[in-house]
Amino acid sequence: LKVGDVIQIGPDDEVPADAVVLAASDVQVHVETSNLDGEVDLKSKGPPALVARFLADQQVRKGAIMSAPSNVTVDNEAMLANLASFMKPAEELFVKCEAPNANIHTFQGTIVCRDNKDWAESLEYDNVILRGCIIRRTAWTIAVVIYAG
Repeated sequence: LKVGDVIQIGPDDEVPADAVVLAASDVQVHVETSNLDGEVDLKSKGPPALVARFLADQQVRKGAIMSAPSNVTVDNEAMLANLASFMKPAEELFVKCEAPNANIHTFQGTIVCRDNKDWAESLEYDNVILRGCIIRRTAWTIAVVIYAG
């Protein structure tokens, strides 16, 4: 596993590396962080709005999902059936972020489109899932690794 890899994480799986959420079966990913901070309440994480819209729009263009995303909702079965076609547009995204640090409750970064440097969105703590967290109540999560090893 290396920085930049696009990964799929299933329900009850441990997150293998720190990653930015790109898409999920629900709008939000529910994560258990008790391994990291002792808190037992689930936390909600999700993709940045522009990223979710960008990836869903790419899927519509490739015919991977059934209709244009008026509210950034995707057809879950089509998304998983076409995971390979999902990963290609995800490769067009580039993440710039702070160096790894010990603070697990903050994060600063930016995600940009390789072909359009004017297209960028800030990343925050709510967009990141950390290594060791457990995915709960979410059928699947797609994320890009930002820190590994």
